[in-house]
Amino acid sequence: FHMLKNLMLGTAASTIDMALLGVEDLDAFKSSFDIIFFMGIIYHHQDPLGILKRLKASLKKGGTAVIETAVIDHKLPIALTPRKTYSGARGFWFVPSNSCLENWLWRSGFQNIRQCSTSLLETEEQRKTEMVFGNSLEEGIDTNNESLTVEGYPRLHRSIYLAG
Repeated sequence: FHMLKNLMLGTAASTIDMALLGVEDLDAFKSSFDIIFFMGIIYHHQDPLGILKRLKASLKKGGTAVIETAVIDHKLPIALTPRKTYSGARGFWFVPSNSCLENWLWRSGFQNIRQCSTSLLETEEQRKTEMVFGNSLEEGIDTNNESLTVEGYPRLHRSIYLAG
């Protein structure tokens, strides 16, 4: 909340318009948004740099993207490319390290890149509910080594970035 409040200082509440859009809608909104929340999307796409370029192009000059994503804990700027599943789930194409994500943001045209937080993704956050199809996070963690997934990959972390 405080991060959002600081971003919106000086903005009258009556002038805030919100829209729920998908990345496929971004091309219709060049230089349109002051702030875009991009939550848990990048690792589900085959072209992360193309998505980030579209995101950057949709921001007004001086606009900010709030990017929340899964990352792996690694010092090198690398991205994990799971063969079939990651933590028992399909749909993961690339899971970057933080330095890899920062490089992707920079190469996509973002200048002001700031990591706000990173933490281990906990099982309470990705638990089994009636809305979850397939495995929960707990089922995707190696029972003999909680730092690994069932496939032997590094366990997910969650990072939040501000980029403009």
